[in-house]
Amino acid sequence: MTQILTIVARIEAQEGKADFVKAEILKLLEPTRKEAGCIQYDLHQDNDNPHVFVFHEQWESEAFLQDHLNTAHIS
Repeated sequence: MTQILTIVARIEAQEGKADFVKAEILKLLEPTRKEAGCIQYDLHQDNDNPHVFVFHEQWESEAFLQDHLNTAHIS
C-alpha cells in the first residue's frame, strides 16, 4: 500500500522582500505540478503577515518528493 506524503513548508521573506520572494516562488508552481508523483502543490500567503508563505504539497511517495528536490527548478 502506498501512503501519500504531505508536506507543509513555511517560508518567511525578509522585511521588504515579500514581493520578490513571491514572484520567485510562483515560478515553481507550474513545473512542479507537472512532475511525476505530484498530487498537490499549492502556495498560500498569510493574510496578516504578507512576508509569510506556506506551501502545501502532496506526493505519491517519498521517492517522488526526492526526485522533486533534485529538479533544476528546486535545487
